[in-house]
Amino acid sequence: MIPAAPLDGSGPTAVIVPVTAADPARLAQEVRTAADAAPDLLEWRADPLLAAGHAGAVASLAQTVREAAGDIPLLVTVRTRAEGGAADLTGVATTTLHERLLATGAADLLDVEMLTDPTAARASLEAAHRAGVRVVGSHHRFDATPDEDEMVAALHRIATAGADVAKLAVMPHSPQDVLALMRATLRAHEELPVPVVTMSMGPLGALSRLSGPLTGSAATFATVGAASAPGQLTLAQVRAALAALAG
Repeated sequence: MIPAAPLDGSGPTAVIVPVTAADPARLAQEVRTAADAAPDLLEWRADPLLAAGHAGAVASLAQTVREAAGDIPLLVTVRTRAEGGAADLTGVATTTLHERLLATGAADLLDVEMLTDPTAARASLEAAHRAGVRVVGSHHRFDATPDEDEMVAALHRIATAGADVAKLAVMPHSPQDVLALMRATLRAHEELPVPVVTMSMGPLGALSRLSGPLTGSAATFATVGAASAPGQLTLAQVRAALAALAG
């Protein structure tokens, strides 16, 4: 496992701001705007650029993003359609793109979808670790919330596969779903040797995004501009809530 670095689970809940620009001409400014708000990490969602026809430019744009982010740690993500993103890529094609992005040296962390295509995920994870980049192993369910035991098991599989951080996002259809996600988070936090990041999406799941101090979720996502997932709160809202919960 890569030595402790950004998103190592120490300290208070980290706040991550995503940048989802689909226009290369707007990318640097959107990154700078997000960086000026001083989040703990920035997430660059490269998949909107792919969907907009800029696949050939993504690797070269990585350095633009890195420079615009300044000293803020950068999580690089290519979210596929299979997990709610915009990139229409197979697992093998995603790994190839990951390798191109890693070669730029822009990423501090790389998001890898660990459960959709485990073989491709393993290749991406190994490439990231060879490059000295930590892996956020992720899984997303935009259709439902699995039962509590299934969510804990998914986080265990992600950690066992070698990810440095285990992330799970699910869609609730009832308050019970939100509470199940929070209970699963606490269990995984207590059981796993790696940090856990979870969220229940949409307005119904908003409470889960603020519950890290209680459940052990190491990070939450907040917006400066457009949201990258349903139910994200603004950076100001998240900071105020986390500060209040911290007393």
